[in-house]
Parts: sequence; C-alpha cells; structure tokens
Amino acid sequence: MGGLAGSARIEQAPVPGPDAHAPVPERQPAATPPRRLFVSGHSLTARPLPDHLAAIAAAGGRPFDWNMQHLYGSTIEMRTRGRGGDAGYREGLDRAGARADVLHEIASPHPAGRYDTLIITERDSLLESLMWDDTIGNALDYIRRFEAANPGSRTFLYTSWLGHSGADTPGRWIDYERSAALAWHCTAAQLNRRLAAENNRHRVALIPAAEALAELVAEAVSPRGIDGLSGTAPRDTIALLFTDDVHLTETGTWFVALIAHAAIHGALPEKAWAPAAVDPRTAQALQGFATLFMQRWRTGPPAPADCGAALARDYVPAYLGYVRDYGWRESQGTWTARVKWARFSIVWARDLRSRSRRNPFAPVANSAR
Repeated sequence: MGGLAGSARIEQAPVPGPDAHAPVPERQPAATPPRRLFVSGHSLTARPLPDHLAAIAAAGGRPFDWNMQHLYGSTIEMRTRGRGGDAGYREGLDRAGARADVLHEIASPHPAGRYDTLIITERDSLLESLMWDDTIGNALDYIRRFEAANPGSRTFLYTSWLGHSGADTPGRWIDYERSAALAWHCTAAQLNRRLAAENNRHRVALIPAAEALAELVAEAVSPRGIDGLSGTAPRDTIALLFTDDVHLTETGTWFVALIAHAAIHGALPEKAWAPAAVDPRTAQALQGFATLFMQRWRTGPPAPADCGAALARDYVPAYLGYVRDYGWRESQGTWTARVKWARFSIVWARDLRSRSRRNPFAPVANSAR
C-alpha cells in the first residue's frame, strides 16, 4: 500500500502567511515541558496510555512524574460532584490501583515539585454530557481546584471517541468524529472564555486524540493506505488499532500517546520510543502520520464566536444520527431510538441557539471584580 505522500487530507502542514490568524489557545503546547502530570478520566485514558506518554517523554530527555484518577465510564461530573458536594474527587483509582483522593493528591508536597499539568477528559457521549451533566461547570471546578493547589499550571482536554460503526464499515464513525472535533474545540474555548471572564490566566488546550484516530483510520482504509497498518480489508486495520468497538490495542494506544505528546510538547522526538509489541514499520508510519496531522491541526482556525449556533447546525444532527443508529437502536429498540432522535433534534438545537442557562455555550459575562 502507499504511504502518506498521496493523502488528500493530511498532505503537509500549511505555511501561515503574514495575515495568518493569531495563535489559537486551544491549539497551543505547554510553555515548558511537564514535570508532574495528573490524568483524570476513564477507560480511554487508563493505563497504559500514561505509561506510554511518560516513556516517550523520558526517551526524549523530558521525564515527568504522574498520577491519575481513573473511573471507568465516568463523566467529569462523576469525578467532581459525584454523589454530592465534592465526593467525586474521592472516586476511582489512582496509579497504584488504590482509592483516589484527588484533592489531597494534587495539594501534597512531592520531591518532584508541584503538579504543573492536568489532562482531563469527558465521556465519549459528549453532547449528552454537555447538555445534562454540566461538562463546562464541572470541568471549571476541577481546573480551579487544580490551579489553586498548583499556581501556573496548564490543562489539556483529551478528546474521547465513540465506538466505531463496524470493522468493515468505519466510514460513518469517521464522519461523526470529524463533526465532533468542533464540539471538543468549542468546549475548550468556552472553558477559556469563562476563565478569562474571571481574570484567571489558566488556559485549556486540546489533545485531539479522537480526531487524529479517525483521520488515521480514514487514511489507512483509503486506496492510498498506510504502510504497516493497511490490510486487504478495513477490518484488518481496525483489528490492529481496536480491541473492541472503542478500546485500543497497544498499537492504537501508542498512537494516541504520540498525539498527546505532540499536543503537550509541540513536536515529537525524531524517533519516538515505541513498545516492543509495535512493529517497527508500523511505528515509523504512525509517527510520520502523527507528525503531519499535528502540524496541520496546530494551524487550524479558532472556535466560532457563537459555538452554540454552530453546534446546533452541525453537531447536533451528526451526534443524534450516529447514536440513534449505533447506540440507542440496539440498546433501546428502533421505536425509542427514533423518538429520542426526533425529540432531542428539536430541544437541543433550540437550547444551543438560546441565551439561557440551558445553553452551555451562552455568552460569558465578565465576572471579575
């Protein structure tokens, strides 16, 4: 199969001209390499992802210490408010497999110094979490507490992906994840708008793992293919990357670790560390793809000024159509799936266009005194 050279979507990074837009905060790497990193998430950020991320950094001369809060299948709300108050911060497991106590951990002295980097993710059902689980408010609570304990720190929002649409037919999933990229960007941008309105200099950037994974699959199953990853059929590629419809193999996990490293550090090492289980030819192809993807992604546009309207127009139909066909229909039946799709197509689009509290992207008033 051919390599990346013929890609129509990921060919080369565009060269910004003199009138290029200013750097987009959600697309910027950390100003300095992390020394201590904390991950709050679920199975898509579980080990070995942080292990791979640490190994890539250490092999490149930028080692860091890390810990985590892992709560399987969780929303950010479950990891903050939980059953009430701040109970969620004591839910889940840490790096050692012990019960997590996030607020104690992030404030405790450590020989390596204070934490300087937070990676946090929302559940893959992003639209439902935004509309029902107060993603923005709960993420802000996590960020404020992290920043209060670790002044000058930085947050990265890791993008999670929905289960794919089938090993033989991943095209519908690819299309959905391309649409979802806007929603993740808008979420990070709204967090930054809320922080700026408080005169809080802390900022949130993205780790575009979901978008990168979808583009990798799109390239690998295209006629161009990717050496070391493409097979004779789409399911060959899917089998190399996924253990089921959503969780990743060692190869897939290492790829998203490459994306995370590049998002945080700004670039990948010339030859990144790779686990022994990853074929060297595949590793070379994945690193090349990750490098080109991140170069192109880094120069992308800012989030729309009116994210709510943009998401109502583009993301709500994409999300609801996908979960209707690849989630609700199987778990709740065709009739219920259609009713939910029809109802939320109206209600969520209306709410996202409103200026009410039902719109998580409503304009932000400056609350600083």
